Amino acid sequence: MPRVTDSARIVRRLAAASALVALGACQGPLITEDAYVESPPAPLTGEQIKEGLLGNSIVSDAPSGPFRVYFPDEERVLGRHSRHYHDEGAWRVTEQGICLRWNNWWGNVERCFEIVRDGEEVTWIDPYGDAVSDVTLAPGNIAGL
Repeated sequence: MPRVTDSARIVRRLAAASALVALGACQGPLITEDAYVESPPAPLTGEQIKEGLLGNSIVSDAPSGPFRVYFPDEERVLGRHSRHYHDEGAWRVTEQGICLRWNNWWGNVERCFEIVRDGEEVTWIDPYGDAVSDVTLAPGNIAGL
């Protein structure tokens, strides 16, 4: 198995952060009063994910440097890590999560993430079973990508 570099790890977390931010920090259809009623953990629907991300950005000041991701439409995603690394790619939603494919990051391989809500908590599970956090949803194209 190839060694996961810091850059690959950063990009993996960047994509995973996309859905988590949109789903956990948004007001509106993703987090409603019904979400606070005790219920078993359940994946968010593709429609809920799309409504949270479409036309919005996610931002994070990760230890490896800040990253920004913008979802301008239902197909494209634009990203910047630190000040030097830019990429664009495609995204799509599934019934349980989001899939992203960057043109350069991740070697142009699609990766999918499950989004699960458990009461007030919204968690994005990356392909390795790790939860991703420390990201914030921002309205519009906050970084001018």
